[in-house]
Amino acid sequence: MDVVGAGPIATVHSTRRPDGGHAALKVFPEPMDRFTSAAFERERSVLATLASVSAIVQVDDVQELPDGRPALVMELCEQSLGQLLDACGVLSVEDTTAVGEAVATALVAAHEAGLVHGGVTPHNVLLREDGEPVLADFGVALRRRYRQSAGPWTAPEVAGGAEPTERSDLYGLGAVLFTALTGRRPGERAELPEALGELVTRLLAVDPAERPPNARAVLSELTGAPGEAAGFDDFPEDVDHSTTKEVEDEFFAEWEGKPVAKAASSDEDVPLPARRKALGIVAALAVLIAVPVLARRQPPPELDAPPNYAGSNVGLTVHTTRRLDFVLDPPVDKGKSVVLTWHSDADLEYAVVIAGESIETKVVRVGRKASTRVPVDKVRRYCFQVQGTDGIDTFQTEPQPIRQAVCSEGQ
Repeated sequence: MDVVGAGPIATVHSTRRPDGGHAALKVFPEPMDRFTSAAFERERSVLATLASVSAIVQVDDVQELPDGRPALVMELCEQSLGQLLDACGVLSVEDTTAVGEAVATALVAAHEAGLVHGGVTPHNVLLREDGEPVLADFGVALRRRYRQSAGPWTAPEVAGGAEPTERSDLYGLGAVLFTALTGRRPGERAELPEALGELVTRLLAVDPAERPPNARAVLSELTGAPGEAAGFDDFPEDVDHSTTKEVEDEFFAEWEGKPVAKAASSDEDVPLPARRKALGIVAALAVLIAVPVLARRQPPPELDAPPNYAGSNVGLTVHTTRRLDFVLDPPVDKGKSVVLTWHSDADLEYAVVIAGESIETKVVRVGRKASTRVPVDKVRRYCFQVQGTDGIDTFQTEPQPIRQAVCSEGQ
């Protein structure tokens, strides 16, 4: 087994599953007592009910090594946010917001199920091969058994001996965002960007009562944080979309992992490491660990949705299948991008259908994520739909419009 990470308590190894795939094996230094084992299994059973939440890393199995030490079998993520920051320095506001949304999404699900994380840090915010941020190491049972000294991301009340709570988890989220934005640890002097600074400051309040009330409130702020939606101007006939369409196409090409031809600019004079940092989490991760993401970004044939426009309507072609509780929430229009969030009562692979007025419909596969940010033209009308498959059947949400678009389903 190869060692892929080592923390203050446990060591993480890469191992092979019986099916030939890879998994992470997190090994603790001493055996569990029966009280810890029972408490951990209770937490793990709660966590298992949240398997549909893509931002949460599940514990697939608990094994006992020959010497009695416990080992947790989990999804293998090659890199943590902490390792990425060590290599890249800081993240952009946009990428930090993406990390915050993922962690807050995980905390919303856990807290509303009665589960406290207990120790959110950059080292248990992990990055999947496609750059998706996820949160691992939920629960307090193992933290009580394998105690460690308070770190820079520990809430002040927990460092003082109090039990971890939902509010201390929010402090941990704030600490992660602070480090991602500044490259420094909480408590060190650093200037925060205006876009997220006020929220991060409240999350890091010494008094837990002065922090946001819950993770859902934080998630709402994050999904509405960067940028403001452009006003709807009823698409006047003299609008020239040529420039915005070029920007949109370039954004989609980079989003889907395709090469983009760009005109020479002063950016070519920027040193290579700086350009890499500007590419975002997915690109930075691909550079650091050489993970190809192109194949992942291609929509599968069964999710293909050709355009079907009827008059000024925005058309979507869908499949008719058995019913499933599968809902796309109203899109959050940020002007140059739209935040989409959805939920279903099944474990599916998803693809997002983006149908814009007078442009080609796009279908982008997003894996098992339950939210994504889509680049859009500032003024064009759009309809969005999420399709999913369990490998046997295909499902779709009802289309959702922005900017007074009228969505029609093609036959």
